[in-house]
Amino acid sequence: MTVVTVLGGTGKTGSNITSRLTALGYDVRPVSRSTPIPFDWQNPATWPAAVHDAGAVYVIADESHGGVDRLGAFLALSRERGVQRVVLLSARDWIDTDREAGLAREQLVRESALVWTIIQPAWFAQNFTAPGYFADGIRQGRILHCSDGGRCPFVDARDIGAVATAALVEPGHDEKEYAISGPAAITMTDVAAAIGSALGREVTAVEVELDVYQRHLADLGYHPEAIHAITYLDRAMRAGELDYVSDGVSAATGHSATPFATFARDHADIPEWREAT
Repeated sequence: MTVVTVLGGTGKTGSNITSRLTALGYDVRPVSRSTPIPFDWQNPATWPAAVHDAGAVYVIADESHGGVDRLGAFLALSRERGVQRVVLLSARDWIDTDREAGLAREQLVRESALVWTIIQPAWFAQNFTAPGYFADGIRQGRILHCSDGGRCPFVDARDIGAVATAALVEPGHDEKEYAISGPAAITMTDVAAAIGSALGREVTAVEVELDVYQRHLADLGYHPEAIHAITYLDRAMRAGELDYVSDGVSAATGHSATPFATFARDHADIPEWREAT
């Protein structure tokens, strides 16, 4: 294998994969719209350079309109250019509006004539560190939610990176699907307690009704589609749809998934969580 191409190479999972493969001595090509070798799903002219001399590709799919067709074209191009292996980042728990396209992307990968692995993570623990709604609340000492005590086994993106790295360069992962999660399903109260403990100050989970939550997000300027995505997590937790643990991290890597409390301690110094003044 000469080159491993990492789509979304500057993102949550892509940057971690790039770091891991670089440390292992692989020739890694992280690509995105801002990298020296650019990659843009909307511009097929950028695709050939991204996969040039690559033996394996990590794929974060295009979720915009027409993205399924673009993925099919990209997989065909990759095969023509000599790529042998593809690792697709998919999802374990779909937002209802994304399910059909997500399953179609998985099927395209299975039928691509490439050696494939599909990674299906639960919701990212990094939801709470990304700039925006959750991090803004944590700075103020509260996490607003409407999950009604529901649970989710949030997965650390570093574990996703470990699974993807193994699938890209190690034997034994051909035609496998890894559903991955954290080691325990936890409530928003548990999330707040873990983050508060890591920060050394109180962070409280504040339960509100769904309509109140939606109005609050709208008042903050969130687009209706973003409001739907944020509240879907809470609604799915409340319904018990996410309350199960998957063993894909240990199955792929031989190591246990990262507990949320460890994730929180490891991110305690990030600026996104600094206390509001």
